[in-house]
Amino acid sequence: MNIQKLASSVFPEKSPKNAVVSNNANQKTRNSIPGGFAGYFTATVLASELKDSLNWASAKIVGNIKEDLRNSGDLPKIPAIADSYIEKNGLKDKGVKVIKYSLQKPAAEQKEAFEAIVGGFNPLSKFLLKKSVEYNKPFLSEMAMLLSYPKNLLNSSALYIPKNKTLLIKDKFTGIDVFKELELASKKSPVPVLQKRLKGALSALLTPVLIISVCSRNKNIDKTSPSSSKTKKDKFTNFVRNNAGKISMAAMVPAMLININNSVRTANIAKKYATKSIAQAVYSTEAFNAVRMILFTLIIGISTAAGVEVKDWFQKRKDQKATEAAQTATTK
Repeated sequence: MNIQKLASSVFPEKSPKNAVVSNNANQKTRNSIPGGFAGYFTATVLASELKDSLNWASAKIVGNIKEDLRNSGDLPKIPAIADSYIEKNGLKDKGVKVIKYSLQKPAAEQKEAFEAIVGGFNPLSKFLLKKSVEYNKPFLSEMAMLLSYPKNLLNSSALYIPKNKTLLIKDKFTGIDVFKELELASKKSPVPVLQKRLKGALSALLTPVLIISVCSRNKNIDKTSPSSSKTKKDKFTNFVRNNAGKISMAAMVPAMLININNSVRTANIAKKYATKSIAQAVYSTEAFNAVRMILFTLIIGISTAAGVEVKDWFQKRKDQKATEAAQTATTK
């Protein structure tokens, strides 16, 4: 009796030929790891580079717009325009606290503004601020500020804090960005908070979508086989990876629409209350901000799709080598 032949029929996975096939499958699985890293690296680096280029072009264009406004001589009129808007729209009567602040004032006179800023901090920012005082580490307080307010307050004309309905405005050197904060302060109290949470929740989907896309491969699903948890998982990963670019862009669409709506409202405020040159500067800036948001949404989608393509190319190349190696081993 041929024991080896009998064993091959009873335990096919232990036979030499099937061992080669199994090793080939394992090699393909191992190939997914470097392919996933290559795809993730491509997507993140491409998105970062394109975003940085977009931000650089944006800063240059907006800087030119603001420079033209400074040359017009209308810039000093903005504080009075902001005061007029606040009064005519009854923001103070609606519960908005308006604080004029200046970094040149003594620390004691800046206390009210400081308390308002800290009052709008999230728990992590408050923790970092506490540690910055405890260990005398200024960079921790700067980090706390950035985690609660994405923009640098020191370089901004105004800041609206939805959490405590406070509008901070520089008493001098006020720029056109004050109109954006006036627009936010004009909304009902929960709206800016809900917008921020919606944008944050949807943006949080981007990383999982990218990871699933570059760490999975198309599965051949037999439609006639009964549905199982594994089949459902394969269908899910197939759908995510095959539509990664579209899903990423879809996650950014609400944030894009919110920003565009805010830009339109901001431009309308300036058009109604400001001088022609100021209104034109605000309109141009907000129009470009809207275009930038649209381009950023496209960048996210393109970068994610590119990451999946690189992963698939890498995977296909490595799988082909593994198959060729397995065929060579089989024929020997």
